Amino acid sequence: MLILLVLFYLFFPALLLYLCNRYKILDQIGAVVLAYFFGLILGNSGILPEGSKQIQELITMITVPLSLPLLLFSLQLKNMKTLAGKTLLSMFLSVVSLFVIIYLGWIFWGDKIPENWKVAGLLVGVYTGGTPNLASIKTALNVSSETYILVHTYDTIISAFFILFFISIGQKVYSFVLPRFKHEEKKVAKIETGQIDVEDMNSYAGIFKKKIILPLMAALGISALILAIGGGLSEMVNEKYSMLTAILAITTLGILASLIPKINKIEKTFQAGMYLILIF
Repeated sequence: MLILLVLFYLFFPALLLYLCNRYKILDQIGAVVLAYFFGLILGNSGILPEGSKQIQELITMITVPLSLPLLLFSLQLKNMKTLAGKTLLSMFLSVVSLFVIIYLGWIFWGDKIPENWKVAGLLVGVYTGGTPNLASIKTALNVSSETYILVHTYDTIISAFFILFFISIGQKVYSFVLPRFKHEEKKVAKIETGQIDVEDMNSYAGIFKKKIILPLMAALGISALILAIGGGLSEMVNEKYSMLTAILAITTLGILASLIPKINKIEKTFQAGMYLILIF
């Protein structure tokens, strides 16, 4: 029974991705939200066999750290010099505003929220890097599954109304105080060797082609090596900081690996990392 459960965890996200690709309404909801939805149903159904919690914890300990290097391999750090200026200023102001809001929330409701400082860390993660950041911080801070699910559920609900505002009247409201967006003439990114199209980060099309799957398996092996190094370094520090050390080491090595052209050019590494997040 436990073997069937492991197989379900490993391959159910593939079914979700297929359904999202086939049905537009499910694609609008998103595979991540659907994964949480079905996970909540399964977790509260009472049909999970004895020992399933240990299996879940083991899968989490593997999939999240293993996904981080894969998500980072496709980074284009060398393009930061062309993206600096207003982009970095915008990011800086966003982070500052996020810190202010979280601090105010902690002042008013902090004493009423279990693991309040961990919740603050989760919120910083999800609003600066989305679900991958949220998952990695959950692992690094040893956040309980209950707290993690609650944070992500409330974020999803509130964000749904926020997005609805932006796709309806938001543009008109903000146009009273913000300048009109200027469209660029060129819609392709330029790099040193020429021009490249921006890849759809949600597309898994062609991932099983030989020219993609073989290099991707190599990337998975490199990610596993980075995971092993991060795990080794975590054993060298106090147990209290072991998981944090592992996550920091893994992300740092993942970023450094992205500077290696052969690794950086491997296709679908981001998608492979997101698939592991869906398993989690």
